Amino acid sequence: MRKIAQMALVGALAAASLGLTGGTASALESDCWPSQDDNGTDCRILHQDSKGYYIDSVQFNSYGEHLQEWDYATNGEGVMADINDDRYYWLVGDYYDWNLSYDEGSQIWLTSCQFKAGGTGSPYDCYTRLAIA
Repeated sequence: MRKIAQMALVGALAAASLGLTGGTASALESDCWPSQDDNGTDCRILHQDSKGYYIDSVQFNSYGEHLQEWDYATNGEGVMADINDDRYYWLVGDYYDWNLSYDEGSQIWLTSCQFKAGGTGSPYDCYTRLAIA
């Protein structure tokens, strides 16, 4: 029995070190560009799975101060957007457009993370970009 437990532990550690366990994005894309009215900067952050498919996206549009979230994949994970470490927007399996309000020229630190659906554990695979309202 002890030998079986040791083999199970070794197998679990090997799977974790090779990234074979579920729940993590293998790639991330992000970019920023001048806003529609050229008075700010828009930013987008996308997570991809191991096959290169997009699984979620977070985007801040400075014109009108909109935060858009998409959770494309039904994979037991959701997407979280954080703005300036004080506003959290959680989304699982859906799209939402949040209409926000910030002063023109405000710095918007946009962070996108993944989380386990059901609210277990902490957000992970986080990435931050700087947008300007």
